[in-house]
Order: sequence, then C-alpha cells, then structure tokens
Amino acid sequence: MSESIYTRVNGEMLYSFRGQNVCMIGKLNNLASDQMSFEITSPDNKNVLVKLRTPTREMLSDVIEVYGSVDEQGNIVCMNYTTFEPSVYSNFDMDLYNETIQMIHQLPKHYVQAV
Repeated sequence: MSESIYTRVNGEMLYSFRGQNVCMIGKLNNLASDQMSFEITSPDNKNVLVKLRTPTREMLSDVIEVYGSVDEQGNIVCMNYTTFEPSVYSNFDMDLYNETIQMIHQLPKHYVQAV
C-alpha cells in the first residue's frame, strides 16, 4: 500500500488493518505524562492508543484526526495528527460519522478510500 494512502477506519476495524496506514477521528481521553502517547475514543466507542514518534508540545483538542499505521497490538503509530477548534467540532456527529465509515467499507466500489 502506498505510504500516502490512508483508509478511514473505526476502532473495530483496526486489527484488520495491521501494518497499513489508517485515518481515524476520535475524542481525546488522556495524554500520557511523558507526552509520547494519548488515548482516543473511536467513532464506535473503542479506546485506541495512539503512539507518537516524538513528544507532543501542544495542547490537544477534544477531537483529533490521527494519521498513522496500525501496529500488531491494534494501536496507531502516529505519523501526523490534526486538532480542531471547538467551533469546528461542536456540531460534529460522531455516530453519523461512524455509520459513514461502515458504509464506505460495505460499498468500496462507490467510495474512494484514499485520504
């Protein structure tokens, strides 16, 4: 798989994408004290550990979009992430987003999977 292609997934799909690049939007649960990882709740309410390559130096928002590869344990090794201002995510419907992800995977011929 090309390094520049990221497939949008939810938490349940992570193990199926081990070794592949994924994109996930989630709600921040906590940031590790060493700032080398954080935990998010996926759109389908699974807790997902996101491992960083270097400590984060910024405040993380409540909603984060993560780009990375899935390791053997189903964690995301983060290559990049985007934080959002509350004005952007205040009306974001995580349940509807999860339904969209499921539909994309059920009907792959109708939706482009690359980000």
